[in-house]
Amino acid sequence: MRLTVIIGGVLLASVAMHVFISPLCGCSTKTPSHASAMKSGLRNLATAQEEYLVDHGTYADDIAALEFFVGQRPLVKIAILAGDAESWAARATHDAFTSGLYAGADCVTAFGTSDAVPQTTMKHRSPSADRPLVCDMDGWSAFQSRWARWRWRTSD
Repeated sequence: MRLTVIIGGVLLASVAMHVFISPLCGCSTKTPSHASAMKSGLRNLATAQEEYLVDHGTYADDIAALEFFVGQRPLVKIAILAGDAESWAARATHDAFTSGLYAGADCVTAFGTSDAVPQTTMKHRSPSADRPLVCDMDGWSAFQSRWARWRWRTSD
């Protein structure tokens, strides 16, 4: 009986902590899923760009040219920064990162031989040949302390 009460108390405390304390401390366990959605959107864009290249002989320089791709993820906004016959670059943002501790966090990708390599907004990371897709949220953990999140934000 006591074990049941203890287990129930621990479960109730964990739910209460998640519901009441998480919004106050700025922690969200959804942050990694938002970053994953941005990465997924850019990977899907890469596939769409390759198909566009086959059909048109150049990469798209406007997201509207990739008709089936527009509106695929309503909270993820993707912008093509550059596109020509040899290269393209794009940036993904998420509506959840418009304010708060991670305001401005985004992901960027670039393919081809262009000299104009984009950087992420918050951490100023650039894609490379071995890492064509980089995000501000790379290296972030949902279970970091407030101090560790501040140190992560101010690093680089």
